[in-house]
Amino acid sequence: MISSADFFSTYQYEIEHDFEKDGQPPTWAAGGPQAWGSETAKLPFDEEVKSIALTLDGSKLAVCLSKEFRVYDTPTHTLLHTVHCPYPSIVHFSPDGDIIAVQMSLRMDGRMEQIVSLVNLDGSSQTLLLSPEAVEEAARSAATATAAILSQQSGESFSSAIESPQILEDFTKTVLNIVVIQRERLGRVWRGGMPSFGSYPFSNDGTLLFYIKPDRKTVVAVDIQETLRRGYTERFTMVQHEDSVVWAGQSPDGKLLATSAWDKFVRLWDPTDGSLLKVLTGATNQSWAASFSPDSQLIAAGSGDKQVRVWKTATGELVHFLGGFKGWIRRMQFNPEGTHLVAGAAGGTVRVFDVMSGDSVQWWQLALPHRGEGFSEISSVQWQGDRILIRTPDGSTVVYDVQQNRKWELVATKSNGGQHFYGQTVAAGGGKVVYSTDYDQAIRVWDLD
Repeated sequence: MISSADFFSTYQYEIEHDFEKDGQPPTWAAGGPQAWGSETAKLPFDEEVKSIALTLDGSKLAVCLSKEFRVYDTPTHTLLHTVHCPYPSIVHFSPDGDIIAVQMSLRMDGRMEQIVSLVNLDGSSQTLLLSPEAVEEAARSAATATAAILSQQSGESFSSAIESPQILEDFTKTVLNIVVIQRERLGRVWRGGMPSFGSYPFSNDGTLLFYIKPDRKTVVAVDIQETLRRGYTERFTMVQHEDSVVWAGQSPDGKLLATSAWDKFVRLWDPTDGSLLKVLTGATNQSWAASFSPDSQLIAAGSGDKQVRVWKTATGELVHFLGGFKGWIRRMQFNPEGTHLVAGAAGGTVRVFDVMSGDSVQWWQLALPHRGEGFSEISSVQWQGDRILIRTPDGSTVVYDVQQNRKWELVATKSNGGQHFYGQTVAAGGGKVVYSTDYDQAIRVWDLD
């Protein structure tokens, strides 16, 4: 079986079929593909950027590193906050941008666990669990005490053994696990993960956070203010799915919550108490990403059966089967007017559908080399303003202006050894400002006005 490294060592980005309008291919917005060095700004870091997130208004950018995340003012790129976070994290801003939901991954009890917490950027604490200095001191003290006891019991000296980097690293992990357990008892962190695949985990008014319990089947609405004041506080739970929930979100009008799960169902819930309202059926394989239309009258969801389905939220009626994909569909979004839906899939396919007719009106396809389908999933599609943004498997970004039929290609330089780097692309200002994470430990900013 071909490995990711082998595939991307020879992979060359190429399009088999481009967007078009009235039978005409798009024109280049910048005279051709833009390579590294032509970006508007570059934010370099000393390590790989794990993830990034923007506030809804695009005024702040969160950058997650291995042991902290930083919040920047986007107009000036000024550092506003540094929050110590000892584990790789994923973050989301609340609607007002003042609160950050954090998901961390760590090894506890011999297995990987996810924990969730909240950070109030207006608060005084800029440490999520414990300061790095305190953790290091506790780990070193514990190692020293252990060495002293072992030396006393055995008559041998263990003082040099504790200077081993691996020993100190193991003690540090133990100290952090102790801190997590204590914070969990106080309700400052809790086990579970946030919904993914384009989910926004906050309620529209910013009072609730939606997360998935470790059983992966139960979605909980957490009261944010009570949790910040007194510790973990559940408002209600949503319990009906029979397999892992992967996506969750609230309708734009605030009247519905929706979840999508591997049990092949999309479920609609009452946002006041979590009671089940409707079960949307039709998928014959795992259900993945979903999206509400801007008027909340429709919801679309992609499935492992290579189909997108669209239902009426009021009645649960299935109104469209949307096909033309080579693999599962795990990214989608309606345009701001609600007239079209864009979806990206495994196999390097992006399609735009007319919501009224269900017709595929735009098709974009990566050229796939032999045995390439397994490495060619579209990792992100977004529709901002008149622009569609696509993140390709090699880390490049394509931006297409639907109205003006013009495009940008922000082409990633091939990494040393061809190692695959997923990275992220986020955008603000209707797709006019694009931020991309790249394998060279940098974030590039592209002004596409």
